[in-house]
Formats: sequence, structure tokens, C-alpha cells
Amino acid sequence: MNFLTITVLGYALNGLTVLIDKILLNKALPHPIIYTFYISVMGFLTIFFAPFGFHLNFGVALWGTLAGIFGVLGTVAYFESLKHG
Repeated sequence: MNFLTITVLGYALNGLTVLIDKILLNKALPHPIIYTFYISVMGFLTIFFAPFGFHLNFGVALWGTLAGIFGVLGTVAYFESLKHG
């Protein structure tokens, strides 16, 4: 397998994602907080993919919750700077 091709394709898709985010923030969704809310709701829906009987201890749940909160705050900061830049 040619990993250079995979890497170039990955960077191209990442660049396309940033371009689409920039267009959405300027045209369709002018407020980065609303855009982040919709992204976060979609991410929260992944909890339904957890298999039944999935057990999690308190420490892991706490770190996961903190990571989610800081991830959302980072996403708001990213989209805010993307909108102004």
C-alpha cells in the first residue's frame, strides 16, 4: 500500500473540511456557538452505539466528561477564530 497517497488524500480531505466549515460559518450558520451545538449533539448521539452491558468506572467517566467539555470549548474557540480569520 502506498502510504504517501493515503497521507495526501487525508490532508486534502482535512483541507476540504476546513473550507466547508468556513463557508457554513459565513453563509448558513453565522454563529459559531450554534454550529458547535449541532456538532456536539451529533457527537453525543454516539453514546447509543455503546453495546448493552457496557460498564464504565467513575474515573474514566469523569475524565471523559472533562474531555468533552474542553473539546466543545475548543471547538467554539476554533470556529470563532475561523469566522474572524
